[in-house]
Amino acid sequence: MKKILAALFFALLAMRLPAPIFINPPTFTEISYSPSNTVTIYATNYPSGGSWKLLTSTDLTTTNWTIIASNINWATGTYSITNVPATNGSAFFRLRYP
Repeated sequence: MKKILAALFFALLAMRLPAPIFINPPTFTEISYSPSNTVTIYATNYPSGGSWKLLTSTDLTTTNWTIIASNINWATGTYSITNVPATNGSAFFRLRYP
């Protein structure tokens, strides 16, 4: 059994699979929504790069979320966007990577 496991290990090693990439999610310290319809997200431990997307929906149970911002730049640790308010009084937001 040890020989089989060793052979499998070296076979996988020989395949030279790319190393997995682990992304630490940001820690959100505050998310606010102002009367002027501006969503502001404050975060620490934010990643560099611009693949984060902000999505919105008026229904948490739907799979139809609308991307309202993409390639979010976390350079300052905050991100703000002015959004049109929901007509039914409910607005939900989520971040997605990538």
